[in-house]
Amino acid sequence: MGGWLAFYLYGELIDPRNVTWLLYENDPLQHYMGWHFFRRDEWQWPLGAMSNLASEVGTSIVYTDSIPLIALPLKLFHTWLPDPFQYLGLVMLVNLMLNAGIACALLQRCGVSQWAACLGGVLFASLPMATMRGLGAHGHEALSSHWLILLGIWLVLFHAQLRWQAVFRWVLLLAAAVLVHFYLFFMVGVLWAGWWLRAVWVKRAWRQPVDLRCGILSAFLTPLCVVLLMWAAGYFHYGGDGGAGGGYGVFSAEILTFFNPFSQAWFIEGGNLVSLSYFFPGWETPVAGQYEGQAYAGLGGVGLLLLGGMMISRLGWRDSLQQWPTTLPWLLLLTLGMFVFALSDRIVLGYRIYELNFGHLLWPFSDILRSSGRLAWPLLYVLLVASVVLLSKTWAPKRQTWVMAVLVLLQWGDLHGWHQSVHDRLEARVNETAGGHLPYAVLQAEELNELWSTREQIIALPVENLADLRPYTWLAAQHDMTINVAHLARVTPNTIEQATRAERQRLETGVVSGDAVYVLTSPAWADTVCRIDNMECQFFEPVTVAWKLASPLNESE
Repeated sequence: MGGWLAFYLYGELIDPRNVTWLLYENDPLQHYMGWHFFRRDEWQWPLGAMSNLASEVGTSIVYTDSIPLIALPLKLFHTWLPDPFQYLGLVMLVNLMLNAGIACALLQRCGVSQWAACLGGVLFASLPMATMRGLGAHGHEALSSHWLILLGIWLVLFHAQLRWQAVFRWVLLLAAAVLVHFYLFFMVGVLWAGWWLRAVWVKRAWRQPVDLRCGILSAFLTPLCVVLLMWAAGYFHYGGDGGAGGGYGVFSAEILTFFNPFSQAWFIEGGNLVSLSYFFPGWETPVAGQYEGQAYAGLGGVGLLLLGGMMISRLGWRDSLQQWPTTLPWLLLLTLGMFVFALSDRIVLGYRIYELNFGHLLWPFSDILRSSGRLAWPLLYVLLVASVVLLSKTWAPKRQTWVMAVLVLLQWGDLHGWHQSVHDRLEARVNETAGGHLPYAVLQAEELNELWSTREQIIALPVENLADLRPYTWLAAQHDMTINVAHLARVTPNTIEQATRAERQRLETGVVSGDAVYVLTSPAWADTVCRIDNMECQFFEPVTVAWKLASPLNESE
């Protein structure tokens, strides 16, 4: 069902040779461009570093959000892969399948019957907080890898003891997470830290000797392995200031985020879809950036949470917890702590905001994890898993299966409009580029084809809106040119200013490069550069393209 949903939503985008639709995208184009440039660049250290994209900034595959876990090994097969080649659709296919499959396996490990666990996996596959991160929505494919969170929950619940096998599994999981996305790594890292602290504390509380080799070495070797891997992937290879630029308290979650299907995200505003839910419009929160913390559980998920609450009220907290491993309270505490961080210091309840102003006390996490709302996801997964387990412990297998089937039908019926919206939007993207039609006037200017093929670099300045560079980054990729700046994660105006300063100083003195094409985003700069002798200019709204002629043209010519 996870695979079926992916094929329905993404269709032709799963074909890795289909790339032209990306010209209509923002973040997915950045992710594809990162991989496209990276596969052509020479191997260097760190392994994820690249010098042809944002050549004056100095960046790596990490800061293009191109999923190093995939990009690094695929680069080894660059010469055998089709060109062009994108794996964004394949990532969504694999992630939705893994989210569903691992959720099903986790439920079975918790003692849920086979049919109820399978139905639970189907419900988990459709959760909007995964599909909203993917293509046709936010365009953060890596952030749909929620199977990493589920595996972290699994290890906390069922590998409580300090043993080398558990340590090795944690290292593998943390390594995979840090090579997928930093936010997912942080969530898994919190679960690991909590697991380690509890494992050591329990042995101490029971007055049992702690295995120093396993306990102490894992506390140092696990972070050491992760840091070395981050170094190799290129986390520390960044030429700009790397500042987060604030945002904590803006990109947060509301208290009732699991129950609110409304989102102020760009892909809902102005369209036919006003809510993720078919049955319930939800409410608009007073903080526009809370689309990052949007974690609506779906009508089936909400029903499951309510049934879980009913089971707790019937059995009582003590009897309810007895149905679980002893690590459940600790897991709830860890995920609840992340949820509180997700709320930030601006607590939103309905239409009200309560300003607490403690964000500075959480520095540097409040700066690095500015999209804090994403950290609400682990708590929802724990609550959903706990609710399914409570149903399985309370009701007969046949009854729980029928209840789960009803919840799944409610879930998919409730989210049908959302799924249809994503499907239609992406299908339109593919149709718009069918037959070789490309957007942007500069891509349709065939008279410039020779220019792109004979120059070595694109120099853009001064860049205020990186979105203006989309077609020029595309042209640089198609013609194996370098480009001095590009859309990157954590890029700031100060980074761009530093990257273009030297070239601006050269142009101010009339020095131009014969192997470069200049993309001038400012009319004032365009006027200055186009007055330089032997320069040719052409305007493609909103920028001016300028280049130095090979030789001066005489009057007869």
